[in-house]
Amino acid sequence: MVYFRQYVKRCSALKQLDEKKEEHPVEFAHLAHTFEKLEKTSSRLALIAILAELFRLIDSPDEIEKVCYLLQGRVAPFFEALEIGMAEKTVARAIAIAYGSTPEHVFTLYATFGDLGLVAEQLRKQAGMVSNVLRVEDVFQALKTIAQASGKGTVEKRIALLADLLRQVDCLSEQICRENCIGKPAAGHWRRDHAGRVGNSIPGRKMLYTRLHN
Repeated sequence: MVYFRQYVKRCSALKQLDEKKEEHPVEFAHLAHTFEKLEKTSSRLALIAILAELFRLIDSPDEIEKVCYLLQGRVAPFFEALEIGMAEKTVARAIAIAYGSTPEHVFTLYATFGDLGLVAEQLRKQAGMVSNVLRVEDVFQALKTIAQASGKGTVEKRIALLADLLRQVDCLSEQICRENCIGKPAAGHWRRDHAGRVGNSIPGRKMLYTRLHN
């Protein structure tokens, strides 16, 4: 009985310490760099290791949930019909607004480079844009707001919202945001499978990941 009381007391103390633990939100730029690492990696084990390292840095279950969605290029579970699905031409218009250019100039550069990312990078440098420090939460909510836009003038609303987001992020983060809006997330073909394996391998993550996909 004495040992049991000591055990309960110890658990209570640990719980209090855990509650007082300061959470450090992950910057979206860090997540974008992680995505870049994943892009350059073909080894299955290396992919899982990179994701495991990312998840260990996240303290908040809510933030883990958002990262899991972003890893799959989504802002909601698969059972929710909430996707952005913007056309490349629409995203190009958002890029033009974000960097003070014109859609015609963006399309001309796109025809030359064949990559909206390179177009955005060049225009951003020419405009002398300075990125803000955004958290995963900030970008996730911005993307979700774009996806939730509806009604009359939906396309224009989404263009304006995306342009505002692009002004605030760095080049690498811009790529992730843009690809999520188009529906072509980087290495999207493996994300769901490997995120699940990582979620099952880290204590406390398995239940959350299962909930996200059921």
